[in-house]
Amino acid sequence: MAMNTQLSDLLNAFNEHIREVATEVLAAQLTPQHITPDVSTLEADDIRARLYVIKAKEFVSIPEAALLLNCSNSHLRNLITKAREGEAEHPIPHRDLDGVTVFNREQLLAWVELDKRVKAGKLTAVRRR
Repeated sequence: MAMNTQLSDLLNAFNEHIREVATEVLAAQLTPQHITPDVSTLEADDIRARLYVIKAKEFVSIPEAALLLNCSNSHLRNLITKAREGEAEHPIPHRDLDGVTVFNREQLLAWVELDKRVKAGKLTAVRRR
């Protein structure tokens, strides 16, 4: 009988230890570090929200156009300079509002769709399909 009591006590202690370990593992899995999205998800959500706002506008700024086209602000400024100086065969469509450059979003996206090819030293543009 003493052996049965000892075995029963050992099984109860073992079961209690298993419950404690299972509770710790479950708590570790449910901590905020596992629930919080990672940086790339947060960045993607931020970009998605900014693009949503940009797509609702008729005119966009240089930084907004850069995000929309996935290029740098300086690249857009270079394209604007070439357009203003008449150095671009297909100038980027923009407007100067007393020193503030903006883009008509639809015109900008249509300009992007032009296939700017060099043929025999001459740049030609055709609409992509």
